[in-house]
Amino acid sequence: MADVNPDLVRCRCGKDWDRTQLAQCPVDGSDLWEITTATSAAPEFVPLDGAPRTSLDPIGEASAGVELSTCGDLFRVGPDTPLALGRDESYPTADTFRAHTNVSRFHAVVVYENGGLFITDTSSANGTFINDHRIPRDVKYEIKPGQRLRLAADVPIVVRWNA
Repeated sequence: MADVNPDLVRCRCGKDWDRTQLAQCPVDGSDLWEITTATSAAPEFVPLDGAPRTSLDPIGEASAGVELSTCGDLFRVGPDTPLALGRDESYPTADTFRAHTNVSRFHAVVVYENGGLFITDTSSANGTFINDHRIPRDVKYEIKPGQRLRLAADVPIVVRWNA
């Protein structure tokens, strides 16, 4: 695997992030690609409320997929491992979104297929957004590197590619 030079920027939250790893600030949801001020400090990844509590799949160097970080939790989405997003008790994300009542019980489903990440809004009440544009309900939509993902009005999800 080739080394990638870090592209460090200072976010409005005051932390430094590497844009080769993140497109969106995990603290305040800012688009890191809109920041023009570079920094040379070491980047950090600090979830909103401490260390990630949830991993759906062991993460190995050879595994394909992505990681989704939201509300201080980290979820893995890999081939044949779809992730249901919502507050329903049967969902692995229920505890994560419990306090976010604007996230529907059955909000969306994320899948990783053929090297691409896709999301389907499963008729949520408050919508699923890519780059601040609401995606249509019940339509599979591809999420591309650098795009911002958000549930409802205020629940950003950071996509970490090549996890």
